[in-house]
Formats: sequence, C-alpha cells, structure tokens
Amino acid sequence: MKKYIIIIVIFQLLSFSITFGSKVKEKKYKKIASLYMASDEVLFDLVDKKRVIAWSGNYDGNEMSSILGEKIKNDVKIEDNIEFLLNLEPDLVIASERVRKEIVLFLEEAGIELYRYKIPRSFEQQKEMITNLAILLEEEERGKEIIENMEKRLKLLQEKIKKNNNLFPRVLEYSHYEVTNGQGSIFNDMLENLYITNLAVELGVGKFGKISKEKVIEINPDIILIPVWRKEEDSDNMKFIDTLKNDKSFNEVNAIKNNKIYTIPGKYLYISSQYIVEGMEEIANKVYELKKEEY
Repeated sequence: MKKYIIIIVIFQLLSFSITFGSKVKEKKYKKIASLYMASDEVLFDLVDKKRVIAWSGNYDGNEMSSILGEKIKNDVKIEDNIEFLLNLEPDLVIASERVRKEIVLFLEEAGIELYRYKIPRSFEQQKEMITNLAILLEEEERGKEIIENMEKRLKLLQEKIKKNNNLFPRVLEYSHYEVTNGQGSIFNDMLENLYITNLAVELGVGKFGKISKEKVIEINPDIILIPVWRKEEDSDNMKFIDTLKNDKSFNEVNAIKNNKIYTIPGKYLYISSQYIVEGMEEIANKVYELKKEEY
C-alpha cells in the first residue's frame, strides 16, 4: 500500500513540475498584430498562428502580387483602420520603420507596445530582421531554422549557377511604366547574389527610377525581366511585351533579337522576408534557364 502511495505522490509531483514548467515557458506576446506584408510573411513561418490576432490586410488572393496569397487574410486593412486594431487589444504591434506618426501616437496613448523593424535592403539585412524578431518573440530556434534554410538554398542555387558558362549576364528589369530598380534596392541585392549584372546600376539608377526607351536601346540588355502583378495574360503586360517586340527601334537590342524577354511575379520585386530565396530561385530559373529540379 505504501508503495502505491509513493508512486501516486511522485506522479503528482511530476505533473506539478510539468505544469509549472509550461507556465514558465509561456510566451510573453500572445496577441500580435502585423501592419505590413513583410512582417506577415516572417510571422507566418516564425510563430504559432494562434499568437497572431491580425495580419496586415494587404492581400487580395492574387498569387502574382502576394507570397501568402489566400493563406492569410483580413477583411480590414489594419494600417488604415487604427480603431479596429485598438479594439483587438493586441499586446504587440509589429510595423516597419515607415509606420505613420499618427499610428505611433495612437498606440502610445493606448499603452500598446510597438516594435519597428528596419526595412531590409539585402539578404544579410533580411536575416538580421528575422533574428531580431525571433529573439523578441522567443522563437530563437525557429528563427535559426529559417535562416539556415535560406542560406542552404542560396548556396545550392549559387553552386548550380557557377556551372553555367554565361555568368554575369547583362539584365534589365523593366516594367510597363518604364521604371526599374537599381543600387540600394533589395532586388539589386538579389541579382548580385545570382551573379547577374543589373544594368540599372550602370545607368546610375537608385532604388527606383524611370528610364527612357532610348536608354534601353543604348545599354542593349541581353535579357529583359518584366514584373507582372496579375496573371501573365493580363492585357497591360502582354501589350507591353508586344510593344517591345514590334517596335523597330528595338530590333537590334539583344534581348529582343534573341527573344529573351521574361516575366517575373511582381511579388519578388520588393520582397522583405525569408521568401527572398524563393524569388532568387524564380529569377535564376528564367535568366540561366535552370530547371527547378536542378536546385
């Protein structure tokens, strides 16, 4: 009888220890709200979805313009409806450094904690953002896993590219608005990691700028990448591609002459999350004509 009593006591003590331990390990932030797509994307892979009470609301289910598509959605765009956000009573709001001052003041008055991250402009800065959020949200191990996956995939991709005989192809990203991304943009960092020459940088374009038709002819890109924000059959995209192909003044441009005009989903143009690797895989696939199974 004493033997059974001792066993029961030990079991109860163990149960108490486990319960007590779980309380100690409970996460500090349990009602997190995200104001922008970048933090949406990081949080989606970093934390238990139950801890996020509000995503940014910047998704419309369009797979060309958003990484997460219909995986997450709010009916309300949080940044434009601060009252809705306050009614949710979050214990942490995550926003970029560009968050509007009035939102900061509203949150301060409500006593809600705000974390502002610096918008990443490179692969390395992206890893730093993830690390900082992982520490803040007590998800260090998961953060390390995400970063290790990013590094592994990029390294494998770079190894495949180095086997190509045509490194540093001369590429121009060019939208139907006649704009491009140059020095200081995260898109340029993606190209540099893929051993691609970004002709926008040679033209002296900064993070974002417009270039004329004459300049495109002058720099003579080997490949033109056209970002699309809707399905590729979208009329604006196809009209622009047809314009480039049928304009006689472009006849001697290498990209036109050799039929090397490729579309890329617009979601990869300004990406600021771990999905940057997915974007680089997409670009490498087009520029170096890699097959997905190769990496």
